[in-house]
Amino acid sequence: MRRLLLAMTLTTLGCGASSDKNDALAQPRCSDDATKTVLAGRWAIRGTGTREACTEPSTNAKGFSLAADLVATQAPDGTLTLKPEAPPANSVFDVKTASVHGSCVTFTLVETLSAATVSTTFTGEVGSSGRVLGTFDVKGPGTCVGKGDFTLTLQ
Repeated sequence: MRRLLLAMTLTTLGCGASSDKNDALAQPRCSDDATKTVLAGRWAIRGTGTREACTEPSTNAKGFSLAADLVATQAPDGTLTLKPEAPPANSVFDVKTASVHGSCVTFTLVETLSAATVSTTFTGEVGSSGRVLGTFDVKGPGTCVGKGDFTLTLQ
């Protein structure tokens, strides 16, 4: 089991993501009628995915879970500022990009733990319930690549 702090925990499990769901969520529709979508507040992100092509074979995972709790503020142009709810003790956490365009939400979280860096890009769409459903792509640590599905709930 590999654990990255910040409350973004990747844990090896025996589950995998549905390819049908990934295909449907891979290209969000970004409806223009939701141009005033507001996602400021406390975020709870939960997801599952796979990781492969790692230099260290033990880092590959047929399934892992992802959890992150963030606080978001939002500018009038849709730009988001994200911070971890509980700052990580022994890693550096950064948000490279974060924005809302219509009903689409995109953000990239980067965490550096010692010499290892993990970059996760989330792309999703705000549903009628106000939750965001989407997919994520992971790069790192090292040569690892991964993908999966996530749900973002505004609390």
